Amino acid sequence: MSAIKELKQKRAALVEDVDGIFATAKKEERAALADEEKVKLDAAEAEIAALDGKIQFEDQAEKASLRKKGLDTPDKPIVGGAAGVDGSTPVSEEHRMLAVQAWFLANSSRRDDLPLTERHLDACQRIGFRPTAGSDLVINLLPSSGVRLLQEGWQSASNSGRKPEGRLRAGNAFDGLRSALTTTHTVSGGAIMAPETMLSRLEINMLAFGGVRQVAEIIRTAGREPMGWPTADDTSNTGERIGESTAVTNADPAFAKKIWNLYKYSSKAIYVPFELLDGSAFDLAGVLGDMMGERIARRQNTDYTTGTGASQPNGIVTAATTFSAASATAISWADIGGLITAVDPAYRAGASFMFHDSIRNDIVNILDGDGHAMWLQGPNGTEPALLRGYPWSVNQAMASSATSGAKTILFGQLNKYKIREHTQIRVRRLTELAALSDQEIFVAFAEGDGNLLTAGTAPVKVLTH
Repeated sequence: MSAIKELKQKRAALVEDVDGIFATAKKEERAALADEEKVKLDAAEAEIAALDGKIQFEDQAEKASLRKKGLDTPDKPIVGGAAGVDGSTPVSEEHRMLAVQAWFLANSSRRDDLPLTERHLDACQRIGFRPTAGSDLVINLLPSSGVRLLQEGWQSASNSGRKPEGRLRAGNAFDGLRSALTTTHTVSGGAIMAPETMLSRLEINMLAFGGVRQVAEIIRTAGREPMGWPTADDTSNTGERIGESTAVTNADPAFAKKIWNLYKYSSKAIYVPFELLDGSAFDLAGVLGDMMGERIARRQNTDYTTGTGASQPNGIVTAATTFSAASATAISWADIGGLITAVDPAYRAGASFMFHDSIRNDIVNILDGDGHAMWLQGPNGTEPALLRGYPWSVNQAMASSATSGAKTILFGQLNKYKIREHTQIRVRRLTELAALSDQEIFVAFAEGDGNLLTAGTAPVKVLTH
């Protein structure tokens, strides 16, 4: 335990004793303290005053130590690219890993057992990161362009019949991902460009467990103010044929605006045993990246799929226009064809399907009159890449069975669904709640909103039973 922390705990106990003395007198409805209580009160207040002086001294000593290492400026710019804070000192992936590891160790309840090394301090100084500046670690996510590269790599891996997650983890899905991960970001206020391992695993898990995220357009903004998107519905208007010297008539489109806010999400508490911190913080960064990405993506995907739009995102299923299935309890091959036809031809270019994995199995088992599968497998028994000529993807937040009222299959330009996110994820560390079990608690916070961009037309339709 650090010296300052121990002194503060002693002070807090004395303050509680003082409060207890007065609480007892009030409970007994006395107008004055007893002589022995006055003695205890004077002794406690004297010790509190002495502790205040010691705490102030220790705090000044710690600040002096940080100042000596050049880590005392909380608003120093954090640079995550190839150059250090002075523009000349090279910053490597190892330095970013060491800086994040320094944050793990410096904010631990047992940091005296895991002291920072000169390598940690040197890495923090190179990138201007103060590991003891508060309890939060603010991670800069990929910009919108980087997310698009990640989606393209995922879709390319899916279409090749290989497991996308494995290809991306191996780092050979496409060159653009590495370029996006190592783009220089200059920010302030305690943020840091996370190490490539942590950031890539965070982003990839968000993509892997967020079905809508795989196909939607993701827009990341640094500000938190509502984001408006103007729309205009001109589908009912046509031109006209007029005679010579005849005035034209007016036909104004219907203008509107859709608004994207930011709703807060958390990963819930992640309990990490002390043994994992002991020399393993490099691995911990990746482990936390996996957990945070998966947990947040699963929760957000539910809202991005079926959210009501009232104080939460408007889900793509909720926003899609319905197309009625022939049966309340089954899916037919004709239903799928009718769903395609229901979408305007202008929206079919670039369109795709989305459904629950159990619905995928139902489609696989649709047979013709001779008992043959209508949806044929790919080479060597692999999953077919296309369904009736269009790509498809799985979303486990959608309805898992064809029952009355269920909405089972989405089709259309799914990228018309827009996800707006804040460009940072904040990781908070709670060091006391699980101290008795020798664990550290981490929790991540993210912000996002989603809605289907439509101006009265129907770019996405959903099969409804």
